[in-house]
Amino acid sequence: MNVLHINTTSHSGGAAIAALRLVKAQNKQGTKADLLVAFKEKDHANIHSAYKFSSITWLFIYLEKLLFLFFEKDKTVRFSFSTGWFGRNITKHPLVKQADIIHLHWINNGFLSLENLKQLKKLNKPIVWTLHDMWAFTGGCHHAGSCTNFKNNCGNCYYLKTNNQSDLSNKIWLKKRNYFSEIPDLTITCSHWLEGKARMSSLFKNKNIVTIPNTINVEVYKPKNKEECKHLLGITTNKKYILFGAANIKSPYKGFDLFLEIIKKLQATWPENYELLIFGKCDDESINKICVPHKYIGTVYGDENVVNVYNAAELLIFTSKEENLPNMIMESMACGTPVIAFNIGGIGDLITTETGTLVNSFDTEQFATGIRGYISDEKETQIKSQKSVAAVNAYFSQAFVAQQTVQEYLKLTL
Repeated sequence: MNVLHINTTSHSGGAAIAALRLVKAQNKQGTKADLLVAFKEKDHANIHSAYKFSSITWLFIYLEKLLFLFFEKDKTVRFSFSTGWFGRNITKHPLVKQADIIHLHWINNGFLSLENLKQLKKLNKPIVWTLHDMWAFTGGCHHAGSCTNFKNNCGNCYYLKTNNQSDLSNKIWLKKRNYFSEIPDLTITCSHWLEGKARMSSLFKNKNIVTIPNTINVEVYKPKNKEECKHLLGITTNKKYILFGAANIKSPYKGFDLFLEIIKKLQATWPENYELLIFGKCDDESINKICVPHKYIGTVYGDENVVNVYNAAELLIFTSKEENLPNMIMESMACGTPVIAFNIGGIGDLITTETGTLVNSFDTEQFATGIRGYISDEKETQIKSQKSVAAVNAYFSQAFVAQQTVQEYLKLTL
């Protein structure tokens, strides 16, 4: 069986990381799997470019965002909404022709348009689509927040300046209703939360949907000696660290404002032997707003270095406002670093009361209280650490997830 996974990027973003991990897991378990991308950011035997030059995709991204300027409410929503207007026909690519299964992931930003998805269906090959956000069943937004218009036919979209029933989101929804009538043959959601949203949607409520989580290589993401990891990172070895970070800390989804509010509540009682360890893209002005002792190490590259960061910390603070199944939480737990997070999206599929702490949505006082609990009860923190590792090994290992996906493929090919 030849499986072709398709994602816009090879390494950037959570969907790319999840897709590549699944490709590696399937190959390790004996299924031939490759990843076809618009942007090949690093070389890998199983990653292939959809075309010789990526410049055309950059042009499509610029065109889509340029045209969207006429519709967007303001610039803050520019990358939270995709129209699916631009893309390229990849049906003649050799890997597409050879594939027995076409497995879509995140295909926006000028890679595949709605028309391109329809062209793939004409090949009469089974199409599987792993949803990493809500875009497939909305009128264009990637996360609907509190909006429930996707249950009907969209329109009156929060992201658009023209707030009426027949707005751009409604027009895109109508087009999707036509194009997605037979696409995909199987929908995979990474979390039960996203499955629930899909089943409530007007476009996907009658689809074949299963929940299969993202996977992680537990031979790489695993507990290591904390002092050694601190030494390798060049941070103080006799300090205890609480971790906070993101690829882009200032992304509106990541809740940096809530993080600052939580830390301010802890300022008066912050223990002398603790520091915050901050990683990811962020500006100096924002970092300087952190009111307790902290160490900012910037963006961290490479699995080995990322593993060292998780292992250097006692706890990961995760304040995202919208998430599906965050790789960061899974990675932290695999390294034995418990996580405290808001109970939103699919995070409840990862964290239980035994492995970490779920806080009521955006309750910063409860969040601060939870952090105090970890600081004051190090024995309980250690117990959660051990149970976090066990949970990831049991439910998110490469062998377990690869087997689940292949079983679903076989149902489509029999």
